[in-house]
Amino acid sequence: MYQTTPYTVERPWGYYTVLHEVDGMKVKELTVNPGCSLSMQRHKCRAEYWIVSDGDCIVKFENGWILKKKHDSLMINVNEWHQLTNPFDTPCKLVEVQYGTNCIEEDIERK
Repeated sequence: MYQTTPYTVERPWGYYTVLHEVDGMKVKELTVNPGCSLSMQRHKCRAEYWIVSDGDCIVKFENGWILKKKHDSLMINVNEWHQLTNPFDTPCKLVEVQYGTNCIEEDIERK
């Protein structure tokens, strides 16, 4: 599958824009509104690489959490439980590069 035109999807926590999509890779920009969080989740078919492009966020894992600030990056491995949360007063934006055998929304297992 090849996606050449960016498109945006609204979510309760904010929105994401798919910027680039080819077989085995997808690039998104996520905007997480203040006080919002994504679900605790993992992916069986893909890994993700995140770069914070604006604002701050907290990334929770099964055994703790880390603070990420503008220009920080993070690797999310296949099958690693993770949750992005924005407890701050300004939106958090990050670029997410997904890569693996299947970069589809259905590859999300939630806790």
